[in-house]
Amino acid sequence: MSKEELLELVSKEYDAIRSLNDHDHFFDHEEGFVKIWDNLGSKVMERNIDKVPKNHQKKTFTRPDTDK
Repeated sequence: MSKEELLELVSKEYDAIRSLNDHDHFFDHEEGFVKIWDNLGSKVMERNIDKVPKNHQKKTFTRPDTDK
């Protein structure tokens, strides 16, 4: 992931982050903040990993010492 791609993802969430200031209670602000950054973190992780496999239990690598 390039710096530009990361900035693009964050800029898409900018309005949601700014709207957190409209909450009257800190708990509501914090809850919204966590949701936004959790979602953003998932997007960044998926972009860095590339494709998420359909079957997460399936091995997709080989061990170099055993060639299995």
